Amino acid sequence: MTSDFSHTVLIEWKSGIEIVRLNLTGDPYRCGHRIETIERWPELENELIYQASVDQHVVRDSAHEIRLTYEKANNESAAEHNEAWGHSLLQIDTKKRTARAKWLDEKPGWSGRGRAILISEAMHATLEYETVARIKRQQNFRYTMETVYGGKCALTGETCTDLLDAAHIIEVNARGGNGTTNGILLRTDLHRLFDRNLLTIDESGRVILSAKLKVSQSYREALSGLQMRDELFKKIKHSLKARQEIFN
Repeated sequence: MTSDFSHTVLIEWKSGIEIVRLNLTGDPYRCGHRIETIERWPELENELIYQASVDQHVVRDSAHEIRLTYEKANNESAAEHNEAWGHSLLQIDTKKRTARAKWLDEKPGWSGRGRAILISEAMHATLEYETVARIKRQQNFRYTMETVYGGKCALTGETCTDLLDAAHIIEVNARGGNGTTNGILLRTDLHRLFDRNLLTIDESGRVILSAKLKVSQSYREALSGLQMRDELFKKIKHSLKARQEIFN
């Protein structure tokens, strides 16, 4: 039995993971066509099933741009759990195997981008469970870090969620876990430096920048000597020490 779908898009939104199955090999979807999508939220045991309406489907070679509308009136079963209604914009390139997703909500505060992954339908059954499980672990880890650090970068105090990453101190593949003692909320640029060991945190919770780091003097001065708050540093100091032993 052949599938009616050619590709699956997995999207990590702020609230949960959405699974959108599409047929991108035939004619573009017509305006008003209904697409069933599935959302999985960390706090809910059951899946939420949505009926989304296609507003527009534009195809240019292998590039697809699909705009979907989610209306409360068409999703009564999900309405009691969901406050976010609006539009999603999917930008997919089947040749490059890339996907991007953006949410445009009726309430501006809910709008934002999601992290999207495109997989072929042939790989769907094999990879969906594994991929969703991994994304869910990442999402739960981020939620935990945002809670522990009060939604602020542990070093700079940055509060813009689009600029913050939940970083593992010891990578999971190096036997680091997803607990509060092995995580830190960092501004995205600092996360990259931390992963490359160009930014370290010493035994007193102070930021040390590597001499190998090629940055402007003003950037270096803004970061050098930054100090973690003592109550936060105490949670992770043992993991930081173990990390130093791994790198050294």
